[in-house]
Amino acid sequence: MSAHANGVGTLAVIRDRVHRKAQSYFAFETHRRDREKHLTIFGATDALLDADEATHAFAASITGNNGVDLLACFGFLQSLVVQQDAVENLSNLVGLAWSPRSDARLAEVRDIRNRLCGHPARKDKPKGTRKSSGIIVRGSIGKSGFRGAIYYEDGFESVETRLASQMAKIEAHMDTTERAFRNNCNNKFGSGLMVATYDYILQRMWCDLRDEGRAPQAQSHIAMIRDDTAELKREFASRSISAWWPGETEKRIGVGLNELERILKGEDRCSETQYRFDLLYDGTVRTIEELRSSVQSVLEQLQAAVD
Repeated sequence: MSAHANGVGTLAVIRDRVHRKAQSYFAFETHRRDREKHLTIFGATDALLDADEATHAFAASITGNNGVDLLACFGFLQSLVVQQDAVENLSNLVGLAWSPRSDARLAEVRDIRNRLCGHPARKDKPKGTRKSSGIIVRGSIGKSGFRGAIYYEDGFESVETRLASQMAKIEAHMDTTERAFRNNCNNKFGSGLMVATYDYILQRMWCDLRDEGRAPQAQSHIAMIRDDTAELKREFASRSISAWWPGETEKRIGVGLNELERILKGEDRCSETQYRFDLLYDGTVRTIEELRSSVQSVLEQLQAAVD
């Protein structure tokens, strides 16, 4: 059986893309928050990485010591099955009905692994299985592969390209799901907080505390900012992207608005209180701009092409 398969790199490259997309795609956020799905998807991609490294290490593992070389052969066969199982789990997770047993080549390799590595002394299960015993032929092991002998056949064939093909289907399905998700929620946010001219509202939140006529106006603008922030948060929830809501930034804004409002409602109008008000105002405005920037970044991600 050849330990150097056409498409090994292809499987590894697609695996890296699937792993990245599972971490970043909006549509798969529920998978990341569901512990079982989270463990499945990243366990499978990690298993693919490990198995890919193991198959690539085959040549370097051959030492000329028969026992060590046999161990390398057993590990190589097991790695091929690990890859199959990982791809099957990923397929099921994204909603694709696929099993390596439905592919004749993959089923053959799985069967060979069972006969040579799993049950070499006697393979007779499940019921109806053609009985066999098998060995890895002594002296056939080299850095480019090895030969197995089963009483009714010998020889192996690589299946790497088959797995790469299924991984490509998984990736394509993830892309389609993500594209549909983005298309459903990439329109602009309706909250006034994201209007380009909102700077005017922020400016009106400040006032000279000695100007008794301006204090009520400033309070009304604080209330407006609070309402617009809450509306923007509801928009995130309605689009199922609450995980991207900058919650800590929102909390800091809330504290700032409350403190500004407390000063405006008070009767202390001395210069020291004005300085404290000015500092709170500057910090709150910067934090609101930080939140707006974060939201704009999410919107740009939603509008970006799926790659």
